[in-house]
Amino acid sequence: MKYKIKNFFLTLFCSTFCGFSQNYQNSGVLYTEARNLSSGLAGPVQETKAKELYRKAARMGDPRALAWEAWQAHFQGQTNEAKATFLKIETKLEEMAKNNLPEAKRTLATSWGILFPKEKGAEAFRFMQEVSAGASHFEQYDLAWFYELGIGTKVDLPRALELYRKSAEAGNAYGIDAMALLFEQGKGVPKDATEAVRWYTRAAERGDGWAMNRLASCYENGAGVEKSEERAFDTYRKSAELGDEWGQNNVGNCYYHGRLHERFDSIFCWSVDCRWL
Repeated sequence: MKYKIKNFFLTLFCSTFCGFSQNYQNSGVLYTEARNLSSGLAGPVQETKAKELYRKAARMGDPRALAWEAWQAHFQGQTNEAKATFLKIETKLEEMAKNNLPEAKRTLATSWGILFPKEKGAEAFRFMQEVSAGASHFEQYDLAWFYELGIGTKVDLPRALELYRKSAEAGNAYGIDAMALLFEQGKGVPKDATEAVRWYTRAAERGDGWAMNRLASCYENGAGVEKSEERAFDTYRKSAELGDEWGQNNVGNCYYHGRLHERFDSIFCWSVDCRWL
């Protein structure tokens, strides 16, 4: 009986909070788990597992997961395809947003900010302000990059840094990555390779493959840390094993060109499209 009651309230919660019909409940659970795994909310970062769950949720029709797929396509240079994918689900997300569902507004704001910054920037910024107003420090990252890039508002690097730092200190993997990158590039703060390494190391210790790849580059070039080709290759390899595409490309490049490691005549395809060739 207790199990039935618990299951009933879980179903009711998903229907109400996620705004999905019965068909979307399972995909909503998958999407939430994916978001938690990729951002580190549930513990160590598990990007490969998160991507699997995002794609599974997308195949089940979850509009937020489909939006995530559109973002990935955009970041890979497939902007037209990304926009076409998003426009198919935009109306559904807007309907959900009208019911004041934070996740729908956040997805819309992020999608507009990434795909239509000039046309929809102002509305995207307004939505992101609304969903971030009562959010925890962990979620402040979502608003920070609007200030950093000046999407729908003026560029405000001090405000972006403040929000990134709060997010990072709360344990958000994306916030930690952002802090490292700002110090590495000297954006909004004095350029400080040592401080960048500190943040990259913190992220890498949590299983962040992207941060491991950046940290490996620091070891390879002696930026902010003592130069070490051995540690650089080892860290690139760890990044690759965690599924980071840049880490995979770098390991493949090392093997193929004899960089940081003896050259192998046979080809090691670490990445799907072998972009390291």
